[in-house]
Amino acid sequence: MRFEFVNDLQLKRFLKSANPDQVSAARALLEEDLRSGVLVAPVMDWPAVFSEVVKIADQHTSVIGCRSLDILHCAMAKVLSAAEFVSTDGRQRKLATAIGLNLISF
Repeated sequence: MRFEFVNDLQLKRFLKSANPDQVSAARALLEEDLRSGVLVAPVMDWPAVFSEVVKIADQHTSVIGCRSLDILHCAMAKVLSAAEFVSTDGRQRKLATAIGLNLISF
């Protein structure tokens, strides 16, 4: 989700773990990857995504403490049958593992 990437970068600025030049460079890399086709924005089946969101929330939030956007992100990956899933958020990583996504470690 482009929104989540942009928000995370701005949060890094707020937390003083990235400066404006670093954020701009990361945004430029994302835009270049989208332009070149390295990253592709998929067409979403929103009814299927939200059906999966409810299922995931019902099964995992009381155990993991999931946040809504983390569930949405994971549900989108699940519905798209994503080959790999990347996240730096601890709870989102736990959720991804719990629902069977192929979590990439780095």
